[in-house]
Amino acid sequence: MSEAKAKPARTYRLNPREADSDQRKAAGPLSVEVALNVPRLGALTYRVPDELADKLIPGMRVMVPLGRRRMTGYVASPPAPLLPDGPDNLKDVIRALDEEPALTEELIGLTRWVADYYCCGWGEAIRAALPGVGERKSVERVRLTDSGRREAALEAAGLGLPGMGGEKDAPLRARVLNTLKARPMKLDALAKGAGRGARQEAERLIEAGLIEKVSLDEGGGAPVLVRYVRLVAVPDAEAREYLDRRAPKQAKALKVIDNADDKRLMLRELERLVPGTRAACSAMEKKGWLAFEDDPPPADEDTAPESPHTAPPVELTDAQREAFDAVAEDLRGGAYSVTLLHGVTGSGKTEVYMRLAAEALAQGKGALVLVPEIGLTPQLLGRFRSRFGDKVACLHSAYPEKKRAAEWRRVRGGEAPIVLGTRSAVYAPLPNIGLITIDEEHDASYKQEDAPRYN
Repeated sequence: MSEAKAKPARTYRLNPREADSDQRKAAGPLSVEVALNVPRLGALTYRVPDELADKLIPGMRVMVPLGRRRMTGYVASPPAPLLPDGPDNLKDVIRALDEEPALTEELIGLTRWVADYYCCGWGEAIRAALPGVGERKSVERVRLTDSGRREAALEAAGLGLPGMGGEKDAPLRARVLNTLKARPMKLDALAKGAGRGARQEAERLIEAGLIEKVSLDEGGGAPVLVRYVRLVAVPDAEAREYLDRRAPKQAKALKVIDNADDKRLMLRELERLVPGTRAACSAMEKKGWLAFEDDPPPADEDTAPESPHTAPPVELTDAQREAFDAVAEDLRGGAYSVTLLHGVTGSGKTEVYMRLAAEALAQGKGALVLVPEIGLTPQLLGRFRSRFGDKVACLHSAYPEKKRAAEWRRVRGGEAPIVLGTRSAVYAPLPNIGLITIDEEHDASYKQEDAPRYN
């Protein structure tokens, strides 16, 4: 019987996070590189607080100080130990804004290259690559303290306390306190609202503890709202007859809204159908017939097909077949190639694009179709949607921020392997691109006028 071999010693870590934390503390404080959306500015180094050491990941958004401001930044590198001879006056990262990184590793590398090649700030390049991801910034404002609110109530009752600047300043003090009762304000806005001398009086009130300066975060994706008009009461026959004779614009607008779904229509759509009806709608609102409502815009009708996958491919012409076969062969073989496709409007280029996109999907790859600003029409998008359904995402700067963000997440998550968009769609986070189509590639709208000025 052979002697049993000795087994190697085993080590089990029952609390790895605590152990990692101990190792981190032993290694000393950590720092991280952060890119900010500031012209011609590279990444800046910030100290990582202990509570964020296990949370910060490259590509994540963070709030950091910059001078007297606080801004949204993008983590550009993993946290690393501070060098012994490094600066000792680094500012701390304030907090993380996301639980997951907004940037993929590939986009971090791409935006770094864009910043270097096109001579812009790294944060500017990142901002261009993240449509629909709002940035937050810190704004300094002044507001009433608890003592200030009590003093404002006394001032309103004519019982204000004397002694702050003398009795001659009491009316000004009352105006400043009363102006701040509604909401915190910037000093410039306060001076404009309360009148001459308000800025100096505000400084005195700060020293007295009646108002205080605070930094408030603003921005970051406020919802986009549009105005609707709803029919809430139908005028009687006599009123309608009067409108037909004396107010034909009101009568026409009323008829359009009455025929709309749910008796509700976007105001801008109503003005397109009946030009100059805003005043007419306001008049009918006062009569109790209409109501204005502010709501988020609906999902675009031109991007949500009623029956996906209902349009079968058409028979290709000989010229279309020749172009398709040449590019499809390279797709199947994994070869890199560039093809120039000539064709006037209506010659069938779009059908070739869609056939090649289908071939890319069959190879387990994605397809990016770039079109000029004017070329991204509802008809073009409708054709792709009718062929591929919800596998198509559309990235367009004209979309509301919330919708752009939703489409961007669909692409990144692999739900939409086909992306149709304007020049900014070049940053689409497609995981495995097999085909890039640039329609009307000579068009000037492919040139970005603001930083980064890519083409």
